[in-house]
Amino acid sequence: MRSDPFWEGPASPVEHDPSLPPCPVCGAAALKSSYRFAEDLSHDCECLVSQEAAYYRGLKDLWRGRVESERFVAALPPRYRSCRLEGYLPTPANQEALNACRELRMGDFLYLHGRPGRGKTHLAVGAAYRLARQGYRALFVGEAAYMEEIYRSFRGGGEPPDYTWAEVLVLDDFGKIKPSDFAYQSLYALIEHANAHCKTLIVTSNYEPGTAACRVSGSNDEAAEALLSRLAQGYVVEVRGEDQRIKN
Repeated sequence: MRSDPFWEGPASPVEHDPSLPPCPVCGAAALKSSYRFAEDLSHDCECLVSQEAAYYRGLKDLWRGRVESERFVAALPPRYRSCRLEGYLPTPANQEALNACRELRMGDFLYLHGRPGRGKTHLAVGAAYRLARQGYRALFVGEAAYMEEIYRSFRGGGEPPDYTWAEVLVLDDFGKIKPSDFAYQSLYALIEHANAHCKTLIVTSNYEPGTAACRVSGSNDEAAEALLSRLAQGYVVEVRGEDQRIKN
């Protein structure tokens, strides 16, 4: 054994934490840390020294993704807070829909339709969560809850909902409410805002786009055509398979 008083013995093994994001530059594993702020992250690599600017930009992007994804999940109805694309069981009947969610990019429109219980909302939330992890501001809106907020505001119950800050919007269960001019105008304004500002819109419905547009617009063919033009401008995918609610 060495008698040198300055020798501290063998170096302690480096502790990695696979739950933390890898290096944004090279993908090296993160070292164990509390990760309360962006700068708390460190990695088992030399990117901090060799590519400092790129490394710190990457840390900020990772932190923004963490903040936005946690904010998105916290605002979800409790039933959907654990929905992730990784947890969705792929089958030949739903593989096309799952692929569309995995490939969704900012500015895309995605319309998921199919019979109840096929996992449309799970897919939509998972796709939005994936984009939130990239740092985009995401929001989940159920059609019935959205209209209730608007009606409440007009009855003197506060300001109407403002969702213009969201970059990714999930509009769930589209086409279920009773048709009226007011409902049509409110939903059309929400969808047109996403369209005009190149935002990502993910719509789920029990009905294919044409039927849903007619249900919302009532007997107004011109209104239905305008709504359908926006709903069907991106990916339109039917989610098939078994009713998971009954199966489970």
